[in-house]
Amino acid sequence: MAAHAVSGLWTFVLIAGAWKIIQMAIGSDGTVSLSARLVMGGALILLVTGIWWGWPGEGWAPDELTPAVVRDAMDLNFAGGWHDKYPPFHYVVLAATYVPFLVADRLGLIAAWTPEGQSVLMLVSRLLSVAMALGTLRLLTHLGTRLFTSRVGVLSALCGVTFLPFVYYGKMANLDVPYVFWFLLSLVFWEDIRRTGSLRAYVGFAASGAIAVATKDQAYGLYVLPAVAILWSSVRRGEWRNMALAIIVAALTFVLCFNLLFNASGFIAHMQVMTGPASSGYRMFPSTIFGVVQLLGVIGSQLLFCVGIAGATAIVVALAEWYRDRRRAQWWLLLPILSLVLTFILVVGYVYDRFLLPVLGVLSIVAATGLERMLESRGRSRYAAMAGVALVVVLVWRAASLDALLVTDSRYAVERWLRNHVGPADTVASFGDRTHLPRFDEFLHLTLEGTREDTLRTSPRFIVVNTRWMKRYPPDSPRGEWLAWLESGRAPYRESLRHRTSMGPSLLRFDRTFTDRVENTYTNLDKINPEIVIFERTLPASPAQVHAGDERSAAVARAP
Repeated sequence: MAAHAVSGLWTFVLIAGAWKIIQMAIGSDGTVSLSARLVMGGALILLVTGIWWGWPGEGWAPDELTPAVVRDAMDLNFAGGWHDKYPPFHYVVLAATYVPFLVADRLGLIAAWTPEGQSVLMLVSRLLSVAMALGTLRLLTHLGTRLFTSRVGVLSALCGVTFLPFVYYGKMANLDVPYVFWFLLSLVFWEDIRRTGSLRAYVGFAASGAIAVATKDQAYGLYVLPAVAILWSSVRRGEWRNMALAIIVAALTFVLCFNLLFNASGFIAHMQVMTGPASSGYRMFPSTIFGVVQLLGVIGSQLLFCVGIAGATAIVVALAEWYRDRRRAQWWLLLPILSLVLTFILVVGYVYDRFLLPVLGVLSIVAATGLERMLESRGRSRYAAMAGVALVVVLVWRAASLDALLVTDSRYAVERWLRNHVGPADTVASFGDRTHLPRFDEFLHLTLEGTREDTLRTSPRFIVVNTRWMKRYPPDSPRGEWLAWLESGRAPYRESLRHRTSMGPSLLRFDRTFTDRVENTYTNLDKINPEIVIFERTLPASPAQVHAGDERSAAVARAP
């Protein structure tokens, strides 16, 4: 209870602190219109809903930074060769958010590093993402207002939170929303460079850009072409001094964020990981013209998946309007998108929807100008205004549909079924990544090898399988044949439960990504609400099987 009280208080401090930092960075007096407040309030509801997905525990979201990983870094003081597959900056930020809990732990008020304590820290990590997501939306509001109108600013935040990956990653402890926050902050300073050329703008762009890269390496791709453009403009405008100081600030920020003075070996090891196993094994398309065309097609399809038909319509309307009215156009906003595609995505040869989150941030502003154009057509075209309202409704409905999937995930119902049917002496077995399965903390659990022989030897009472995840294995592979054996009726197991929560009025039911029962390579969103099957043993286990199962269960129980 004490840990939860500290968590609630600290969450308020995080959000208030993030808001204050943003206000100072953009030079705002804190005044926010009523419509902006309503959108931010609605965004907060969307971002907080489902934040408990897979919690308590380490959650079901792949690639989240867990408290245990942060603790490993803290134990080495982020030095001594410490490194991970991600840069260190957000690890440091997370460690800072843990401070109240660590102090309470030292005072004996809570036990921060017990499983229960780490669950609370995991929730705090997710709440930090919510705070940075709200900060990102505030930056979008500021940019849209500064570049266009206050209505565009409000609509930019609305589009930002309703484009699908954002409403998901904005509540998970991944690095994606944090680095997008720093990127958009740098975009605010770039706009200021274009408008005033002040030293403050140059330094702000340099520092926030370096922090973005120190949060997630791939952010570098957003800055290659913009850096060239800013350098060129500084030469034409005679702002050499500001540019030189910005380069120095960027270098110093990079050195500090990566702790190069005290952990150079860790930085080198990190770069070896990034240029080796963390990238080489993920290439999806060859470095050929045909491969590039294929990859560009996937980027386009993923962008359409992210923004939906409603968002795509608003973007097309906006670009058509920009083409007609050159004074209104802000084509420079698209340069980071081009830069990311040319200098990162085409280089590594693969893409996921979350790679496109900074792109979606920029496109949120673009889409907002299209929505404003439609909504302001009341006097000339009532139908255009009605269409604009309909697009807004669809965007919000689609984002809420994803939240509904998180809240009603099939694994919750499966866990309830297990509680009602599993006895104290029953063993629950599973095969596969635990991230894609129900939580088994309450049960005597063992992990199978996914073979007929291992199943017969250990003879667990129940076997739990994620059928979508199992499609990673071809039908003629050992694991594919094992699942077919379980489903065939020839095994000493019968199917006791096959469950996937109905999507009801969800808009996502019209998207094949969520309905085709096959894993999508490019997104983690279809990992929500998987089909789970439970097989129950139909024959009594032989004495030898019982003995083997007891030994296996005892080994599992002794494992740390």
